[in-house]
Amino acid sequence: REKERGSHISYMFRLPFAAGSVFSASMLDTLLYQAFVKDYVITFVRLLLGIDQAPGSGFLTS
Repeated sequence: REKERGSHISYMFRLPFAAGSVFSASMLDTLLYQAFVKDYVITFVRLLLGIDQAPGSGFLTS
């Protein structure tokens, strides 16, 4: 149905994309632009990836 409207988002409904295994080049382009314009985006992405730790966030140990 989305293709009939001329939409290009059909790839978002495929399993590898929905599972987070892949990303599109346009997403990377948008992320790079936002990181250039907004300083906090780099810190935010590092927190999401688990590279950095926010002060007071604590540690999870097993």
